[in-house]
Amino acid sequence: MNVFLLFLLLGGDLDGDLYFVCWIKDLLPRRSLFPPMNYEPPPKKEVYEPITVSHMTAFVAEYIRFDQLGVIDNAHKAQADCLEGGVETTLCLQLAELHSLAVDAPKTGKWPEMPKEAKVAVFPDFMMKSDKPSYPSEKVLGKLYRECRSFKDSIARDIPLQKPHITPGLLVPNFQKYTEEAREVYEEYASQVC
Repeated sequence: MNVFLLFLLLGGDLDGDLYFVCWIKDLLPRRSLFPPMNYEPPPKKEVYEPITVSHMTAFVAEYIRFDQLGVIDNAHKAQADCLEGGVETTLCLQLAELHSLAVDAPKTGKWPEMPKEAKVAVFPDFMMKSDKPSYPSEKVLGKLYRECRSFKDSIARDIPLQKPHITPGLLVPNFQKYTEEAREVYEEYASQVC
């Protein structure tokens, strides 16, 4: 089957959806697959008058006030990791449906609310929530995360740090007063890149 046709059959709409197509049977799941969610999106919100700046302003304000996509996504990942049944639990299935509603909310105006029982207090380490309590996940994502961190740390020890080269012609007058802030920003950048 043509991969592009498969992409369209799976609901791909060329907006950044990622798929993994594999013909190596050893990489495919060994247990029976969980049935796909049957998601019917709400109808799109329609405006029957010319769009004005006030429409756009109201939309942005509504989006800022009600958007929960990231919160729902993070709750789903964390709950799937800590709950015994993982993504097949009732709570994770509910969060998956809310996630789909949250993705469509800017088009439909139907903003889902995060259920209180889904609130996460402690996150798995692979989510890298440095400002929140975390635990070492024993599931595959946690194991992969720690292996990658270990590999990254071992590589970083072997690479000597080089002082950045400064071209004098590009220096801004009175640059010295920005040096400390620039150093902090550079160190943050370097820690994210390495």
